[in-house]
Amino acid sequence: MDDVMTGGVCGTADDPADEAGFRSDQAGALIPHALVAVYNARSTPHRQPALDARACVHPNAAGLDIGSEAMVVAVPPDRDSQPVRVFLPFTTDLHALVAWLLTCGIDTVAMESTGVFWIPISDLLEATGIVP
Repeated sequence: MDDVMTGGVCGTADDPADEAGFRSDQAGALIPHALVAVYNARSTPHRQPALDARACVHPNAAGLDIGSEAMVVAVPPDRDSQPVRVFLPFTTDLHALVAWLLTCGIDTVAMESTGVFWIPISDLLEATGIVP
């Protein structure tokens, strides 16, 4: 029997520990068979619904990863033939980013930022009605 607790190490029929109801893990520690059975019963994989089956909370949302040298933006794939784009952190590029989001019908943006680089783009998004 192969399981996570023992790392796949099983005793043999000639192993006295195995005959006494113990298994040894990779470090040689003895584990009672009853404990292994309880652990295995609890560690059954949980089934999660498929991503398509989950409700879409913000269908018009985009994701924005903000760094000091570039901003990576992703919109839903049905909004543009190139749904992931990279913009530089200069004023003209920030305006182009916001214009692209508006063209794609985006009304909210989830942002992840390093440092304070989020402030200029956040101000521009709010000014155009996009919720950062």
